[in-house]
Amino acid sequence: MPQSNIIYFIDRSDEELLEEMNSGAKQKVKNGFKKKVHFQIAEKDQYEAFYQKRAKVAGMKGFAPITKKQFYDLMDYLHQKNCGHIFVTMHEEEIVAGSICLLDDPYLIYLYGFAERGNNNYGGQQYLKFKAFGRSRENGYTYCDMMGGAPTGFDDHPLTGVSKFKESL
Repeated sequence: MPQSNIIYFIDRSDEELLEEMNSGAKQKVKNGFKKKVHFQIAEKDQYEAFYQKRAKVAGMKGFAPITKKQFYDLMDYLHQKNCGHIFVTMHEEEIVAGSICLLDDPYLIYLYGFAERGNNNYGGQQYLKFKAFGRSRENGYTYCDMMGGAPTGFDDHPLTGVSKFKESL
């Protein structure tokens, strides 16, 4: 299990958020705008595509995905309690990245997501997170808890790559 969390202060302008990103993340966000990637909350008829894509990417990266029953139970709970969403980015009617997030004022909490490697030129998770931060800020949220990462100073920790991605934002 992750031993530390990465928390962002998202109550800033889009320009300020972009300024703080590293150059690679900033370029992916710009690619998302250039390629007219669409950001939205997933509709129920998109849940299965999200689940399948996330399971495939998780398997490729060596992570165990939750079961389909766990996924649908989680979606039912989030819907019934109005305490979370699946955010997705779409390109030409196809989901190219997605994240399941909880809402716990003042926090947007990132549980997990995916971005297909073949679609990273559309902005991947960086564009999705940038848009999710903006939407959340507009709805009164102040922080985004990106959840787990490697503890500082442990370069050989298994989550070091995950931390580098999260810190790039």
